[in-house]
Amino acid sequence: MPIERGLPLSVRIESSRWQVVDETWGPTVAQATRRIMGQEEIPTSDILKRGPRRLVIRQETSVPKHRQVIVKAFPLDTLRHRWRHGKYGRAEATHLLIARQRGLPVPRVFAFGRQRHWGLVIWNALLMEFMHGRPLKEHLSTAEVSTQRELLWRVLPLFRQIYKTGCNHIDLGPHAILIGESAAEDCLIDFQYCRFLKQPAPETFAAQAGYFAWCLTTHWNLVPRDMVTEWFEVLLADLSLTGLPELRRRFLHHLENKASIQERLAT
Repeated sequence: MPIERGLPLSVRIESSRWQVVDETWGPTVAQATRRIMGQEEIPTSDILKRGPRRLVIRQETSVPKHRQVIVKAFPLDTLRHRWRHGKYGRAEATHLLIARQRGLPVPRVFAFGRQRHWGLVIWNALLMEFMHGRPLKEHLSTAEVSTQRELLWRVLPLFRQIYKTGCNHIDLGPHAILIGESAAEDCLIDFQYCRFLKQPAPETFAAQAGYFAWCLTTHWNLVPRDMVTEWFEVLLADLSLTGLPELRRRFLHHLENKASIQERLAT
């Protein structure tokens, strides 16, 4: 889905240009522009994440029904990153629009903006729905084994949706799943790197599940290995994929070996 189709209205704010879902978002993107350009003035309490080419902040809004939004900005500080600006905010906004169109529980995108200097994009950003919840990773890190099991089984419906919608979420770790107050409010985030297939692909899905299991066990040591292998068997049964031994081999390979982003994109 082109961004202009999902965000049809174009507005100019100072030296930046934004695509917004409707005119009510004008004041909010104007404030976001000022904050991105003056990062040193953002209160620490509003900064959710800051790193190389990443700035994630919480922002108040006057738009009805949306008291807060998330601004995810990508400051691009080198010529290489500015030439490749499309793989940052624009890619994530596009992927979220497609994911939502396919029925995946993801934050809504309200705006996408970028600023140029001498023809080069020096930052781009998207405004997203503020989702109430905590990452699965945080829940698992403090939970007893029995509760960990409940949490892993709770997210099975999300994996079912990922498979059936043909989504290859390249960074599907426990940090990319938000646990809401109820299971109906659980959602997926972090869609910068993503591929959407024309139809469900069991082998691609097994690789995704294996990467998820690698994050849980080897990377963060959150849950025991036997729990994630049992979880995968339940997932296969749930999707009626138990008769394909290649899927178990692929899952175990990715459980034991971290694949690069390029390998995960090509899976």
